Amino acid sequence: MKKYLVVYASETGNTLMLAKEIYNAINCPKDDKGLVDIRAWNGTLDAELYFIGFWVNRGSCSLEIIDLISSLHGKNVVFFGTCGLGDSYEYHKVLEQNARAWLAADNNFLGSFFCLGKMRSEIRNKYESLRGTCEDVQIEIMLSMLDDASSHPDNRDLLQIRLFTDEVLVKSENYTAAYI
Repeated sequence: MKKYLVVYASETGNTLMLAKEIYNAINCPKDDKGLVDIRAWNGTLDAELYFIGFWVNRGSCSLEIIDLISSLHGKNVVFFGTCGLGDSYEYHKVLEQNARAWLAADNNFLGSFFCLGKMRSEIRNKYESLRGTCEDVQIEIMLSMLDDASSHPDNRDLLQIRLFTDEVLVKSENYTAAYI
């Protein structure tokens, strides 16, 4: 069993960037940590602490991530991810709650980190094609949000995920020490 496992789902590479940053921030021997794309997940790896990352689709995570989350018992768990629209504390808490709905109560949830992630150009094109067919003001808001996300994750996001990882590792050690 590994001490740390970073499992992620990434469609455009945004969440993969965060996953690699977390993996690199975990300062331990390589045998004690792992980095796994959920599509390569076969369920044979186990860890004490799971960093589970996903791209946000309509306010939630993919079915394969839900399957992983719901299979865990007695583990320390952290969520992280990227979203193309919605960059507020309140929205990030909703994303956390939506994913936590799949997490069994016997796990120790240690927190979450979400940031913007650039979206594919097809998404922008889709919104642009809707001009004149519905409320243009709303279309402009969506396009502005897509533009805001276009440079993310950026260096600031990567620094923040490293700091978040450090906090989680301390929290995890304190939690483990309290129950030994």
